[in-house]
Amino acid sequence: TLSAQEQAYADQFRQDLTSQDWLFEKSEKTRYGSLRQEGDQIARGREKAPAGLLWFSALVRQGKIVKAILNGDFHPRPVQSVQWLEDALSGIEATPAACEAVYSQFLARPDVEFAGVEVAHLMAATTKAFESISADSPA
Repeated sequence: TLSAQEQAYADQFRQDLTSQDWLFEKSEKTRYGSLRQEGDQIARGREKAPAGLLWFSALVRQGKIVKAILNGDFHPRPVQSVQWLEDALSGIEATPAACEAVYSQFLARPDVEFAGVEVAHLMAATTKAFESISADSPA
């Protein structure tokens, strides 16, 4: 038998995990939809780290990251730290060097743990993402 508090948690988890908003919250359509403008590009790259697959996507406008998405099957602590990292990428130059500086500083924080994920893994996905748009046209 669940306690009242456990039942409240179970009800909340059931509501969250069966919600269409929760399911599509990290999608490009949801995250980029209202932000997209003509001429914007989307960079996409993936990399397998020891912790799991990393997926990086960035909406790029005039050489800058408007919005980034980091997703995958790794286990960040705290969970909201992924959002903190995505927010830190917004507005920076859309270059591997600029992203590497953000990643290095971010993963050095004592309040963040991406177990099994290193800067090199994030950089591999990011570099592939930027290469995916440079093949089409300049960011």
